[in-house]
Amino acid sequence: MEISPVKVLIIDDEEDICFMLEECLKDEYKEEVTIKTLLDAKEAIDYIRNSSIDIIITDMNFPQHSGKDIIREAQRINGSAKGVLVTGESGDEIAKYAHDSGLYLLRKPFNFDEFISLVAPFIRK
Repeated sequence: MEISPVKVLIIDDEEDICFMLEECLKDEYKEEVTIKTLLDAKEAIDYIRNSSIDIIITDMNFPQHSGKDIIREAQRINGSAKGVLVTGESGDEIAKYAHDSGLYLLRKPFNFDEFISLVAPFIRK
């Protein structure tokens, strides 16, 4: 029986971060994932409304929407979608929000081992 790849959406307004996260996932998981990257929060919300997504990895801050808005919309459409907020913000408020919302938090700067450890349970079930 063939297992379908996990669908990952990466959203960050920094193209370099999207590229690095995408390459990291491709190196680690090869055919186990399909990856879409977007640089714009509004475009991401439109994409989510028309696509099936398993994991959303998003920056926290965008001009029009927040990463919270993006993940909230994805989970409204697909309650089992996993959300990872990537942020440079420090402090307990964002950690509490992530915990209370069932989201995962990845603080910048991060290393790729930390990133892979965070997403591994969602990909290798």
